[in-house]
Amino acid sequence: MMETSSEPQANPYLSGPIAPLFFKTAAPIVLLMLVSGLFTVVDAIFLGVYVGPRALAATVSPVSALRVCSFVVRLRAETETHESQSEQK
Repeated sequence: MMETSSEPQANPYLSGPIAPLFFKTAAPIVLLMLVSGLFTVVDAIFLGVYVGPRALAATVSPVSALRVCSFVVRLRAETETHESQSEQK
């Protein structure tokens, strides 16, 4: 059985050393971006070779634009969340 302690644990993101936390947080994100980029390249090769250049042109451009748009929306939402948390303190 797991024991539960009544003492609250310190948040490592608030009180821990910066460098290890940065790499611990950034490593999965970088890995995900590499896998996503590799998937995009393999998908483009597959479309270009087996389906044709028109299919490649039709899918690569909108996907890239949607990826940039989703990044901007996510970044804006995170910025607003951070600002509202700063104001509450």
